Amino acid sequence: MYILHTILGIIFLIFFVSFSYMNSKPVNLVYYKWHLDNIPLYFVVIASFMGGVLITWLNEIFERLRLHMIIWKQKRKIKEYEKRLDEPDNQAGKSDDGEDEVDALPPE
Repeated sequence: MYILHTILGIIFLIFFVSFSYMNSKPVNLVYYKWHLDNIPLYFVVIASFMGGVLITWLNEIFERLRLHMIIWKQKRKIKEYEKRLDEPDNQAGKSDDGEDEVDALPPE
């Protein structure tokens, strides 16, 4: 696996260097009163790409945190249900009138 990562890293480096060499023409960025002059085109493209990667990465972190919270709540609920089942006077599977709820299912 280490060799695969090394090969992919070298390929990415070659791509980055060739892209930078072919797109080194300076450009001017203007956003209302904000001006950046003579910035290489490759820097603008790569900075935009990295900004998108950063936003996607942050979104993934928040999504994982949300899913971990859901799992944590479900585990807590499972422990609560297991505690109810372990109680000696457990009435699991009984309705209020003392009859089994399973018998209340319609016949097939």
